[in-house]
Amino acid sequence: MRVSPALDTQIKVRERSGVSQASVQRILSGKQSATLDMVEQLSPAFGFKRPDGLLLEADEVELLNTWSELTPTEKAAVLGYIRVTVQTRAQLTIDAGGPVPAVLQAVQKAAAERPAKSEVKIATHAKEAQRSRKKS
Repeated sequence: MRVSPALDTQIKVRERSGVSQASVQRILSGKQSATLDMVEQLSPAFGFKRPDGLLLEADEVELLNTWSELTPTEKAAVLGYIRVTVQTRAQLTIDAGGPVPAVLQAVQKAAAERPAKSEVKIATHAKEAQRSRKKS
């Protein structure tokens, strides 16, 4: 007896996750919603490091997987870059007469409480870039 490719794959998912093949089939066909426990069991079977991988867009999964491989110093540098990028974009909005976005207020508050060394370097670079844009 030949097993269909879909059934063969469902059996592999069952073997890797512990979720029954029948449940896998019902979830894939939309006849059943996966419980949180099932999502946690199914995630590794589909190659995700975290359960929310099944619920995220592909680029978000890539970002989280890459993030988990960074050192604490690299994570601080990335966060610093993100904060400066958000500040710069928000500042351009303010300069154009727009309101101060809540995210900028939160970032400014966090930066005032504890700026990391990497943030200071990135902020200096961003300010220099902003000054050169104003001169041109």
